[in-house]
Amino acid sequence: MFSKNHKLTRDGIENLFLERKGGEYHSSYAALYINQSLNKNIPAKFAFVVSKKTAKKAVSRNKLKRRARYIIQKHSNKIKNGYRGAFVFKSTAAKVSFDELELSILDLLKKTNLL
Repeated sequence: MFSKNHKLTRDGIENLFLERKGGEYHSSYAALYINQSLNKNIPAKFAFVVSKKTAKKAVSRNKLKRRARYIIQKHSNKIKNGYRGAFVFKSTAAKVSFDELELSILDLLKKTNLL
């Protein structure tokens, strides 16, 4: 399970989008908004956003978020500490396989130099 210290809180998400100090990276299935935290000792925290435009049914939205959380959890030991990020999924992500989604997320993390 995705532990609580790896989840970005509601206030953290709002600050991430309001501050806009970090970067914005895109792939074919998702966009990653990233910001460096003040404390570099805390683990990286992520949020996952899937809108109703992306997937109409809640089942599909939840499945996409579960897959993404699992991918981040699986590679959490390689991800650098001290960062906050939000993955915003595009409509093409709803029909993609797990392997393609994993490659896309890892590609975004490599673009940001988090891996």
